[in-house]
Amino acid sequence: MSEEEKLVFAAARKDIGAQLFKAARTEMALERYKKVIDLLSHIDEFKEEHKTKAKDLKKACRLNTAACHNRLSQFQDCKKACESVLEEERGNVKAHFRHAQAEFGLQEFGGCMRALRKVIELDPQNREARALLKKARAAQREEDEAAKGMFSKMC
Repeated sequence: MSEEEKLVFAAARKDIGAQLFKAARTEMALERYKKVIDLLSHIDEFKEEHKTKAKDLKKACRLNTAACHNRLSQFQDCKKACESVLEEERGNVKAHFRHAQAEFGLQEFGGCMRALRKVIELDPQNREARALLKKARAAQREEDEAAKGMFSKMC
């Protein structure tokens, strides 16, 4: 398969994954995205223009796998997918936001709030991030109150 054929095939697989995700067939979508990532894992030999397209496609699929993992409550896997995107692009808003969602799902509210502050720094108009930050702060307060009550009984 030529470089161009691989890119066309990978883009088609990604599009199928998107359709499956929209149809709430999340596990099947996740498999499609993983196959694209695997297909594009060896692009060192690609021409520069194809390499750029392949990297963009791979990044989109990693972000989509993160969304799938979040939907499936596989929060650790979501964090890993986001971290792989952030290694290459520190300022990726979607990766920071999905990472925050995973932290929230794991009830790691401190990490969630840090990621959300980064999202808001990069995209001050992001309403979803502001809403999740509000929820994370409330959940952290609740957790702190519960811990305070528990520790006060110990003394």
